[in-house]
Amino acid sequence: EYRYLKNNMPRREINETDKAYIAGIIDGEGCIMFGCTSRNAKRYKSPSFYSSVSVEMGCKEVPGFLFKLLGGGLKSRIRKDRNRQMWIWYISGKIGGEVLKEIYPYLRLKKQEVELYIKFQETLNYQGSWKRLTEEIKQFRFNLIQELKELRLSYGY
Repeated sequence: EYRYLKNNMPRREINETDKAYIAGIIDGEGCIMFGCTSRNAKRYKSPSFYSSVSVEMGCKEVPGFLFKLLGGGLKSRIRKDRNRQMWIWYISGKIGGEVLKEIYPYLRLKKQEVELYIKFQETLNYQGSWKRLTEEIKQFRFNLIQELKELRLSYGY
């Protein structure tokens, strides 16, 4: 069972100390994701793509801090394998890319994942039109998704 909170307030300015702290959290506990929701996406004319950044922890304070400072969402769930409540902060799409760009200089472990995320974000159209993706953009996204998978395999997860 999940409980959700959304923070739609404008994002506040992040000072350098907080950027470094957030980078450490993302390096240690963060999950940088992007992909395609359909299993047979390559054969569809307009597959559905997604991107998000999240942090899951057993304490509420750190995800709560990220939620208050950066916006996005905060949810909780009971983790069955540990019978423990977990707190998840998440942010998606363009705003996720903006946050990652701001903390990038302070990252140590996940710089390559962030670089791929930012490249993925640069292919998105934020002009409000829902035009079909060109084959070149779809293939570029699929290549980035594959690069992310290979990078994670090289880490051993």
